[in-house]
Amino acid sequence: MSADQTLYTFSFNLDDTRRIVDALRGEAYQLSQESQRACSKGARDYGTLLWEETAILNSIAETIYWKLPED
Repeated sequence: MSADQTLYTFSFNLDDTRRIVDALRGEAYQLSQESQRACSKGARDYGTLLWEETAILNSIAETIYWKLPED
């Protein structure tokens, strides 16, 4: 199995898991802001790259969030 297909398992308590989700969403937000700035300054390729990373981080955050118990 290649490195990009290896699955890893970690254990975090609920509060730490929520912090991880919040951190992923926060970073995604910052990248979306940077993406918009890059595109507005004509750096569309870089802006697109940042936007794609934003989507990945949001997807990871949502995947984790949906597995958390409701409050």
